[in-house]
Amino acid sequence: MLAAPPAPEAEGIPYRPRADREVVKATNVLFRQATLLGVETACRSGTWPLLSEVVLSIHEKEKPMARVRRRHAISICCLILLAVLSIVPDLSFAQSGSVPIPEHAREKRFGGGWECDRGYRESVGGCVAIRLPENAYLTNTSYGRGWECERNYQETDGVCIAIHVPAHAYLDSSGARWKCDRGYQEVGRTCVAVQVPPNAFLADTSYGPGWKCDRGYRAADAACVAVKVPANGFFVDASYGTGWECDRGYREDGEACVAVKIPEKAHLDYSGHDWECNRPLQKRQDQCVLP
Repeated sequence: MLAAPPAPEAEGIPYRPRADREVVKATNVLFRQATLLGVETACRSGTWPLLSEVVLSIHEKEKPMARVRRRHAISICCLILLAVLSIVPDLSFAQSGSVPIPEHAREKRFGGGWECDRGYRESVGGCVAIRLPENAYLTNTSYGRGWECERNYQETDGVCIAIHVPAHAYLDSSGARWKCDRGYQEVGRTCVAVQVPPNAFLADTSYGPGWKCDRGYRAADAACVAVKVPANGFFVDASYGTGWECDRGYREDGEACVAVKIPEKAHLDYSGHDWECNRPLQKRQDQCVLP
């Protein structure tokens, strides 16, 4: 009786004998198990030897071609083992390239590497506990000492010392410094009342005497004296000078304002308190002449 011809190949799928199909099926199952277990675990658990035994047992059932099938099965197992061994160096490289995470550390959420747990800081490739002094708290930062003093305390030689706030002072928003109340100035480590002279008012500044003269007065030593504005002059609110300036067309002369004498072919300059020649004439003493 003639043997039945092999089934025609389906579209895009080559025909395989039943033994080959069972070999492939068993190989897939065992290779999936080995992948889940890991190469090292698979070898220790005997998955690869079991793969060879299963393939050989399947081919033993197919006679009289068992001897030929045996060679075919062994070749398939060798190819599988060679494929696994070809990726083992890559796996070992990946494992050797990874940086070991020290104790009291964790892998970073973003990027590579690791970072120390809260309460620890990096030191010589490891994580050491942060020594937290009294009246301090952890900052959870990768730089610095890893802690800061609480409000109303300041760091001194690795410890937190209470800040002494003098009378007539308050702790500022930073919690590490103090400032004097309004009407007081810092002198040394104390706050001294500002002595405001007559015709003056408190100034919101941390420098100077702490006061300013009223309008119409100017500072003279520790007092405010009235500004005497001469004729043809006006008062200027400035903390320097005489406290007044001359009108346009006048110039300062001692405590008075005198008229500017403008020669022929000249005019007042940009300041309004002197003169300059019309072009192309040039100034020579008190007159304008050709160059």
